[in-house]
Amino acid sequence: MNRELLAFVRANGLIAPGDRVTCAVSGGPDSMCMLWALFRSRDELGITLACAHYDHGLRESSAADAAFVRDFCEKHGIPFLCGHGDVAAEARPDESIELAARRLRYAFLHTAAPEGLIATAHTADDNLETVLLRLTRGASLRGLGGIPVRRGRIIRPILFADRAQVLEYLAREGVPFRTDETNDTDFCPRNRIRRHVIPLLRRENPNVAAQVLSLSRTLRAEDAYLSARALDALDGARTPDGWSCSAVNALDPVLRRRALFAILQAVGVAEPAERHMELLDSLVSSPDPSARASFPGGAVLTRCYDLLTPADAPAALPPTPLPIPGTSRLPGFTITCSEPGAAQTVWNQPDRFSLRFDLIRSGLCVRSRRTGDRMQLPGGSRSLKRLMIDRKIPASLRGALPVLAAADGIAAVAGVGADQRFLAQPGELAVEIKIEKEDETYDE
Repeated sequence: MNRELLAFVRANGLIAPGDRVTCAVSGGPDSMCMLWALFRSRDELGITLACAHYDHGLRESSAADAAFVRDFCEKHGIPFLCGHGDVAAEARPDESIELAARRLRYAFLHTAAPEGLIATAHTADDNLETVLLRLTRGASLRGLGGIPVRRGRIIRPILFADRAQVLEYLAREGVPFRTDETNDTDFCPRNRIRRHVIPLLRRENPNVAAQVLSLSRTLRAEDAYLSARALDALDGARTPDGWSCSAVNALDPVLRRRALFAILQAVGVAEPAERHMELLDSLVSSPDPSARASFPGGAVLTRCYDLLTPADAPAALPPTPLPIPGTSRLPGFTITCSEPGAAQTVWNQPDRFSLRFDLIRSGLCVRSRRTGDRMQLPGGSRSLKRLMIDRKIPASLRGALPVLAAADGIAAVAGVGADQRFLAQPGELAVEIKIEKEDETYDE
C-alpha cells in the first residue's frame, strides 16, 4: 500500500514536498488506512501531517470514535483537531441526513485546515457506489465521472484501492479501526447499493471497482474537453456587457448546456444544480424581452431583449446593530440570534456558529468587510480578503457578505464561520447565530 500510494500521489501530482496535509479521519478502516499510509510515507513525501475528526452526533458510539482517533494520534505524535455537530438538527428540509453530514463535515474541514491540503479516504469502492447511485438518479457525463482525485485543496490519495486492499494492509500493519454499525443496515440508498447491488456485480467481475474507476477517469477527461469547447463557443456569444441570448440558443445542445453552466459559475454560482440550469434556460429562451432571475449567493441575471447580463453587485451593508435575542432582515440574508444560554452543542459552520456571550455582551453589529479585517483560525490569523478568495466567493459578492463585528474585532463572517477567539466552548454562556440566504426566484 505504501508503494502504491506513493506512485498514485506522484502520478497525479497530489502532494509536493513541504505541503501540510490534514487527513479527515472517521476511525473506520478506509480513513485509518489513509492516515497510516501517509504517516509511514511522510518523510519520503516531505510533508507535515495532521488529523481532523468530525463527530456528527448521529450515533451513541460517536464519542468513542472521536476518543479512539484522538488516542491513536497522541500515541503516534500526530496533531489532532476535533469538531462536533448535530447533523439531525442541522439538516435542511430539502436534504437527506447523509447530505447534511457531508456538508457539515466539509465545512468543518475547511475551517480546521484553512491552509494546505485536506486528504479524504475515498476508495475505488466509494467511486463505484457514487457512479451507481448517480446512474439510478440520473446524471450528466460529469456526474458519471465519479469522484475526482483532486478538487481544489481536497485530495483522495487512496482512490486507487479497494476494500480488500485496505483490510489486508491494516491487518498486515496491525492498525486498529472502528466499525460503523449503520453500515450493516439499509438506512440510506448508498448502503443498499453497497450491500445488495455491488455483490452481484462482483460475481460477474471481481475487478468491477477498478474497471469503473478507469471508466470514470475517461469520462472526466472527455467532460473536461467538452467543457473547454463550450467555453470557446461561449466566447463567441460574449458582448461587452454580457452574452447574446440568440448566440447562446444557437449553440449545439451539448455545448449549450455546458455554456449555461459556465455562465452560472461566472456570476458566482459555484455548483449549479439542475433547477438553476432550468431557471437560466427559461430566462435565455423566454419570449419576454425583459426578465430577471435570482440565484444562490445573491447572483442575479437580467435579460433585456437579446442581452443577458449580470445585475449590479449587491449594495454594501451599512453597520446595523444585531438584537440579542432577535431576528434581523438584511438584503439577501436573515440573521437570527438566540437567547444567551449554556452551550450544549457548539456550532462553527459557515452559516451557524456559537459565540461567547461575554465577548459580545457590549454589542454586535453586522456590516460589510473593510480593508484590514482579519480573523483568527486554527491555522493562524488570515485577512478576510484571502479567506474569501480561498473559499471561491466571487469578488462581486464579497462586499455584501455579512460581517459580524464586536468591540474587540471580527466575531464571525457569513460563508466563513467564527473567529477562534469568539467561538464558545461546551458549557460556556453563548449566543447561537444562524444566517439564512434568500431563496432564488424567477420574475417574469
